[in-house]
Amino acid sequence: RQAKEPRRIHVMQTLQRQLVGSPTERRARADGTSLAVNSTTKPYYSRGRFYATVSGSTLTFSRGASIRLFSYQVGQAMDIAGWPSEIAQRCDTNLLQSGATNGNDEIQIQGMGISLLPQSEPTLAKILLPNCSCRIELDDASKTFHLGNPMRWPGGGGLFGQGTSRILTPPVGGGPVVDGALANGAPAITNLRSIPEAIFWTQKGEADSNLALIITVDRTVTFTMPAARVYANASPLVSALGVYTPPASTEDGTYVDLYAELTGVVRSDRSING
Repeated sequence: RQAKEPRRIHVMQTLQRQLVGSPTERRARADGTSLAVNSTTKPYYSRGRFYATVSGSTLTFSRGASIRLFSYQVGQAMDIAGWPSEIAQRCDTNLLQSGATNGNDEIQIQGMGISLLPQSEPTLAKILLPNCSCRIELDDASKTFHLGNPMRWPGGGGLFGQGTSRILTPPVGGGPVVDGALANGAPAITNLRSIPEAIFWTQKGEADSNLALIITVDRTVTFTMPAARVYANASPLVSALGVYTPPASTEDGTYVDLYAELTGVVRSDRSING
């Protein structure tokens, strides 16, 4: 019996079969001529970050805090996505205009995944994400799609496995602390959750042409870090054994990084030059 094909291949082949028309389809123009229409399945992606507020030994994500993905473009500050003063690069998004598709693309969104990036604090991710919700808004909330908890939208390699924690006390013998339980699917098959009925992100200037994916903290989440630990050993060679200093600011690793990808049928007019 033939082996079952990987889910990623199956999803992409399904999307290809669902293309309306073909790469040789033509769109009528007002002057009576027509333009060729390209159809692809290229993804759109965007990144955001939740920072915990540090107050003494307490880390807090406040209710109502939110990040807006797909609301900034390459070369723009990422404040709206929760990362103040950071300038967006290609590793953060592929949008060339905030909230809008590139060129004259229109997208029939048929799948979405949300990945947890590896530099995130795993202990905080484990307690934060179950208390968040996500939604897609079109044209400044003229249409809203509530999508539930972000952990329901798995991404390839995201929300899976374990990572090094910076807010847990290391073992007396030294070395990193590893925290896990971030299971949400199998990264080997790049599992995106499908949206069978699709969400349409249209060309600039049309209805539903401005999109944002908003992730919001619905319950206040707190974590109390263990106290600093120092061993005053007589020997200088082992004087730092088991030392632990908890983070003192939001830049010391007290954040959770998320990366969202939208997949579907992307259609765009070719220029009159071909």
